[in-house]
Amino acid sequence: FVYVPPGGELRGGAWVVVDAQINNRMIEMYADPSARGGVLEPEGIVEIKFRENDLLKAMRRLDGQLRELHEAGATATSDDVATSKRRMAMQRESELLPLYRNAAIHFAEMHDTPWRMKQKHVIRDTVPWQSARTFFHWRLRRRMAEEYYLHNCTIGSRIDELPRLRARFLASESGSSWENDQSVALWLESLQGTGGKSHVPEALTILDRAREYLSGCPTQDRDNTALLQAIQGLAASLPRSLNN
Repeated sequence: FVYVPPGGELRGGAWVVVDAQINNRMIEMYADPSARGGVLEPEGIVEIKFRENDLLKAMRRLDGQLRELHEAGATATSDDVATSKRRMAMQRESELLPLYRNAAIHFAEMHDTPWRMKQKHVIRDTVPWQSARTFFHWRLRRRMAEEYYLHNCTIGSRIDELPRLRARFLASESGSSWENDQSVALWLESLQGTGGKSHVPEALTILDRAREYLSGCPTQDRDNTALLQAIQGLAASLPRSLNN
């Protein structure tokens, strides 16, 4: 787990080292609501994306007084009036430049917030510092239990097994959410039992595959009594809540 704490910033090369894209199966990134992250700092983005010429164009487009001064200078009938209007316009621009630069920095900083990072899928979620200990406790237990389950499922790939695991959890734990790490962790740990390596994951996987096989067979082909008896015996050995 990678966690950016309150007031922390993750930038440039440091981001590349811990980016979840390195191994999105194992690396998860989180951030406090007050944390910030991005390749460049906001000031650096402004130097590239909002240079002084860009800020001056924005001023002339948005500020009515500055626009009037430029128009008056362009249509002046004498050089003295034109020079005076241009001088006033330059003074106005020098007064507005710090304000527009600060606005540009604030705009660039908005792209570094945890909510924006979550929307762009570079972090998994925002986690307030006050609840971080509890959150990561249950998140770690859930991920460890998931990996234990998937490691002991000898049939099928991870991509195939996760949807089955989710469906089985929702069927056996009515009213619980798959996003609730505590509920999922406790449920997965209950499958493992207490007496060493549990064979429940393998049994559940075989049972699911057998059900899928039989459901796809024509009715006249379902005469394998031994297979049906094996499935019934396997189902009977599992907890009642898992046979849904």
